[in-house]
Amino acid sequence: MLRSVLFRLFVVAVAFCAGAAQPASAQGGEPRLALVIGNAQYADPLATAANDAGLVAETLRGAGFDVVGAANLDQDSLRRAFRDFLEKATEAGPNAIVFVYLAGRGLQYEGENYIAPIDAVIAREADIPLQALRLSDFTRALAGLPLRARIIVVDAARANQFAPGGHLAGGFALVDAEPGSLYAFNAAPGTIAPDEPGPYGAYAQALSELLRQGGVPVEVVFSQVRLRVNEITKGAVTPWDASNITPPLVLLEGAPNAAAAQDYAALQSRPVGSFPASEAYAAALERDTLEGYQEFLIAYPHDPLARRVRALLAARREALTWRRTIEANTPDAYWSYLRRYPKGPHIYDARRRLSLISAPLEPSPRFELYDFGGLPPPPQPEYEIIDRPAIMFDRDDYPPPPPPPVYFLPPPPREFVDLPPPPAPSGPGFLPIPIPVPLPFGRHEGPQGRFNQPNFGQQGPVGPGGGAQGAPAQGAPQGAPQGAPGQGISPQGRPGQGAGQPGQPVPARPLPGRAAPVPAAPGQPTPQGHPAAPLNARPQGPNGAPVGAPTPAPPPAAAPVAAPGHALPQGQSLPPVPPAARPPGAPATPPAPAAPIHPAPGAAPPHPAAPGALAPKAPTPAAPALVRPETPHPVAPPPQPQPQHQAPQPRPQPQPQRPQIQPQRLAPPPAPQQPQIQRPQPPQAPQHQAPPQPPRPQAPPQRPQAPPPQAQKPQPQQRPAPGKPGEEQNHP
Repeated sequence: MLRSVLFRLFVVAVAFCAGAAQPASAQGGEPRLALVIGNAQYADPLATAANDAGLVAETLRGAGFDVVGAANLDQDSLRRAFRDFLEKATEAGPNAIVFVYLAGRGLQYEGENYIAPIDAVIAREADIPLQALRLSDFTRALAGLPLRARIIVVDAARANQFAPGGHLAGGFALVDAEPGSLYAFNAAPGTIAPDEPGPYGAYAQALSELLRQGGVPVEVVFSQVRLRVNEITKGAVTPWDASNITPPLVLLEGAPNAAAAQDYAALQSRPVGSFPASEAYAAALERDTLEGYQEFLIAYPHDPLARRVRALLAARREALTWRRTIEANTPDAYWSYLRRYPKGPHIYDARRRLSLISAPLEPSPRFELYDFGGLPPPPQPEYEIIDRPAIMFDRDDYPPPPPPPVYFLPPPPREFVDLPPPPAPSGPGFLPIPIPVPLPFGRHEGPQGRFNQPNFGQQGPVGPGGGAQGAPAQGAPQGAPQGAPGQGISPQGRPGQGAGQPGQPVPARPLPGRAAPVPAAPGQPTPQGHPAAPLNARPQGPNGAPVGAPTPAPPPAAAPVAAPGHALPQGQSLPPVPPAARPPGAPATPPAPAAPIHPAPGAAPPHPAAPGALAPKAPTPAAPALVRPETPHPVAPPPQPQPQHQAPQPRPQPQPQRPQIQPQRLAPPPAPQQPQIQRPQPPQAPQHQAPPQPPRPQAPPQRPQAPPPQAQKPQPQQRPAPGKPGEEQNHP
């Protein structure tokens, strides 16, 4: 008997645990996506927009949302952010919950609401559709997706800074929520919120506080946000929302409290007139309906708060009248609005819409008045409120309202009474993220939230991977040198130029501001695996001698190769470096005429401008500058034959330069110098005698005038060999 009882208890416990685990699995099956944007850097910047977006983003991350955040988006970046988020929401599935928060500057035009990017230039009303983004294009695309719920919050109803002197209505236009959607504005339709000094705006602060509650439906959360913002701003701002989400959506699970839910439902069903005057104001504000405001005015017509309630009612009546006018979109509807509100905020919008449908601005004698869905016309006291340029509730003639009663809204938690400012953002285009505030009661049963700040263009040019070009890659240490996308950092710091590219000029020195690479000793491998040599050495031929050298006698150790990072294949020539391609301050080749370089089979002949490029007027502090004053032109022939056969013998600079530690700053070895000096001599050979180098006739016809000026610069060793072929034959 006892065993059967225990078994039944065990079965009941297992069933209870399974039932308790079911909501958690349902929560885990609801993907949560959020897009949070804060635009602050306008021509007239906002102090709180970026901070507000960061605060809301961190709150949503704690509620299990996969948050995509960005700051200060221009028009292209904002469009890219909307497009990417729509693609992400499309892939989320029918159980996904989408939350969008936009902070910045917004405006309405012809019944449509717009969000302005930071680069918007709106000089007149007609520029709004071109310079700003229409919110309905984005919200309708979201409404067309099979999602569990869509929550769109726009914290941008502020004083209009665009189209000065233009005829624009203030704030946002009233909109209807599609099934499964909730829309919320930081200020009621047709009203504006004043700019705040910071660090956070009242709306974002209240939203972040009340979203952290557990077990509260989202429509109740936004009703409480309205009460909190009205309390913080002393009645200057009254937020608005419209919800059409069924069944009720709860973002954070909490301990079931049926008694509290019943009490709140009872408060909403009570007539507004049954509350005391101070509490009746909170009851009417929490409901935020025409009927609720009218009930307050009927119950307390002479209360000091009646003037404020009458202004709220007047603004809502006019906004609703204009909304139904736009929905009808007929000449009779626009004429009826102009007759009902001859000085209303939307008279210019009505005239523009009449012109758009090709209707006359003045009504016809027999037009039929539109009834606006049964909405009665405003009483006379409301006109003095509506006829103002902008509807704001921070005037002196509106007394501040009392705080809401505790049973409507408890006091704010200590953490949100005085929020510290967030740390500075990590860079341009990033949102400042505040220190997370732990959730006191609510909890999310699904996966943990994330917060990403991709680059939509606001952080710099978009690279191949979607990040900013030049930004450190993920996982790379901060401050590490960054090369071009997809390429490493070349030794000379020139992105896109790899090592060992045949036909590329070999710079003698790195670019300015780069560390000079230290070449290895002859025969030692460089970082690229090629033997190093002096930076101004020439490539060698198959026999180990420099290309174009008349004698194959140079020692094997003296065979020059290309500079580190620019090694060339054996037997190929290195084209001369033109002056324009040489980095500033880089040492040029010795200012002496050189023998023509024979290209390898299939290679292009040297450029005719090469001698000028290889012989600049300003000699470098190398061997040519020291040898040049030693001997004149006629004395040069006797000592020259010996250096040609015995390359290591010329003592001035060739021999000591080869083993020196800093070859890039010293004169090149003798073997490279001789071919470089012999280049301009072939032009003389066809004029006087055929030199022993007839196989290379390309250079002679190209440089017939080069010998006279170049003969003054070369060393005494360089001039005789090609210049006096008779002597060269005596020293074979």
